[in-house]
Amino acid sequence: MPSKADEIRAYALERYVRPWRDGGGTRLAIRAGDVVRGMGLHNATPNVCSSLEGRKFQQDAGIVLVSREGPLRSTTTTFHYETASASPYVPAYPPKSPKPGPDRRFPRNRFPHSASDERWRSADLCLVSCVSAKQSAPAKAKDLYVSAWFRKARTCIEPLGCPWYILSAKHGLLDPDAVIDPYEETLNAMPADRRRTWAHGVIEDLAPRLSGVGAVTVFAGMAYREFLEAELRGRGLELYVPMQGLRIGQQLSWLSAQAGS
Repeated sequence: MPSKADEIRAYALERYVRPWRDGGGTRLAIRAGDVVRGMGLHNATPNVCSSLEGRKFQQDAGIVLVSREGPLRSTTTTFHYETASASPYVPAYPPKSPKPGPDRRFPRNRFPHSASDERWRSADLCLVSCVSAKQSAPAKAKDLYVSAWFRKARTCIEPLGCPWYILSAKHGLLDPDAVIDPYEETLNAMPADRRRTWAHGVIEDLAPRLSGVGAVTVFAGMAYREFLEAELRGRGLELYVPMQGLRIGQQLSWLSAQAGS
């Protein structure tokens, strides 16, 4: 029996994608509320949004999600796609240059190109780095790290419904539900040879979990990504690093925008 997500994807294909392709278009917009009303659904907006931004829908439709407009999970959320073969990528809403000055802000439509790309949401697996701010007692890893950055990243990742893991400077690849003690260790202070060894261990632990994975989203700085990126791409995986190039203040603003806060 098809799941509700299967039914949503099938409806969107028949109602929006196929007519759009028959018309020869290159860009497509689907509003979550239109799908909810068209299917006569109730309390299903989060499921509709997850289905429309999911990798399976994009693969079945031969399209790529390039931007999301509106709140994270709302009837007004609108997903913008282009044909999968379209190249080069041009965002549906090109970011504007922020005004100069020490107090400049970075609202949703003013992030650099890479941070405007919504394709990170279609990943099959997510990796997020550990942070220095931690609880003082043992806890599940996902609860041990208490910085605003980590909490916002978790808020963005968990609604995607895909597996995610923490890149721990001490433990390597860490399951979010694993209970660990607080520790003081960071890759930012490690020499390159130790970071390379750490990355090798992460890849070894990650390898059994890559079955069926085609794309990975990474929320981590260069110290954590440096020796992982080539390994992941070498395994044929598509890699999304949406916050690449953003300073910490911009990252916090970006994460807040993605989480709809």
